[in-house]
Amino acid sequence: MTNNNKVLSLTTIAAISAILLVSVPGTAFGSGPPMLILNPDSFTGDAVQGQVINTPVDLEFEFEAGDEISGFTVTGECDDDISHIFNVDDPTSSVNVITADLEITIASGAVIGDVLHCKTSLQVNNSAGDLLSVAEFNILVTVIRDTLDIAPDNITLDAFPGQVLNVDVDFEFPFEAADDIIGDVSFAECDEEFGPISGDSPDIIGGETVITSEFEIPIEEDAAIGSSFHCVIRSHIVDDEGNRVSPIVPFEIWVNITPESVIDDLVEDVDDLGLNNGNTKSLTKKLEQAIKNITNEDPTDDAEACEKLQSFIDQLNAFVNAGKISPEQADPLIDVAESLIDSLCQD
Repeated sequence: MTNNNKVLSLTTIAAISAILLVSVPGTAFGSGPPMLILNPDSFTGDAVQGQVINTPVDLEFEFEAGDEISGFTVTGECDDDISHIFNVDDPTSSVNVITADLEITIASGAVIGDVLHCKTSLQVNNSAGDLLSVAEFNILVTVIRDTLDIAPDNITLDAFPGQVLNVDVDFEFPFEAADDIIGDVSFAECDEEFGPISGDSPDIIGGETVITSEFEIPIEEDAAIGSSFHCVIRSHIVDDEGNRVSPIVPFEIWVNITPESVIDDLVEDVDDLGLNNGNTKSLTKKLEQAIKNITNEDPTDDAEACEKLQSFIDQLNAFVNAGKISPEQADPLIDVAESLIDSLCQD
């Protein structure tokens, strides 16, 4: 399955790329292989006003640390309202990985919705003070109001091809809503079996802390019986200027195209054919017996389910020949029943 991005509301998430500048003793600076590698080489996250974030960063040497390594120098530039400190121990002679503690501090007066940036360089020097290697580390922090809870945060559903699923999701934010908070923005990353997803959310009224969004999730007509696929809807709260004021929180959906759900849909289609009560019951009974065969614990009964489905097809054709229904009415049902037989009884 391929991954297909479906965008409901445009939101821009900045991407960070870290540039690694390196040097090797005896060569021109930047001309050799990496001597110092940072893992990770960047930090991207959310923080509330006044928050202090602590995160580990591994400093990996591609040379043996020894007496010729005297230590590190940290240089860099930060936006207003953000600062940082790397707490790094000096290397010993045999250590080539050191874990540093990165401490990021957000000012209490930082503006909600602002994206704050630091660009930092960690330099490695030898005992003579010569620069051996330098690696860059980038920090990007979005200032938010507070956390966001989504309930449920995941769900598993059975569906049939072409079905439109309707899912309600509660967004709870533990801060008092104000007039500048207008609602939520969502975007989805889904497997190709999902059609374009749409959503509807009410405006947030001052004092509310919970809103319910309604998502309409269509399943493609060609979704294969027996298949399972996945969708992630990522949502966040925005203010009236379009600033993100909460974390981006995922809501995950797993969908299974089960034979039972497909047969249940066939039962509804039979009811819409306009046949008399006796003919409708005759078709429906075959489908109900097929479901019983599928859902019991004996896998050999799938063959009996296929026999019932074939009998269902034969009766539909008989009704077409008798003029009780048209080929246009029968053909879609026959196609589904044949797909079920292929899925259940391929051998």
